Amino acid sequence: MGPFVVEFYETRDGQRPAEDFLDELDIKMRSKLVMTLKVLQEQGNRLREPYSKHLDDGIFAKKIDMSNAGPYDQGLNESFQTAFKDYFTGTVDEDTAKANFETAIKEKYPELTDVVWPA
Repeated sequence: MGPFVVEFYETRDGQRPAEDFLDELDIKMRSKLVMTLKVLQEQGNRLREPYSKHLDDGIFAKKIDMSNAGPYDQGLNESFQTAFKDYFTGTVDEDTAKANFETAIKEKYPELTDVVWPA
């Protein structure tokens, strides 16, 4: 098997949420993820943990190390993943996913009063 081709999921209306997410990251984090994607692209299905995890027949996911994150950060990450799952599958739009995330974290962390999204 040759090298993998990295493809970004595209919604029915042409949006590419994972690519948009990468574009919004600071340069250091984006560079780290892009480099890891290049390794994945070159190594294909030979690449294993800690870089990627086999999910299903021919489907691999990039793993993000959250071991240094505290319980608060992990809680936010879990809420984000839950809220955006429907967005990435095309069930809801981005604004709905953001609203779902905001509702979830304000219930989990009542001391949060405002969420500011990057422009």
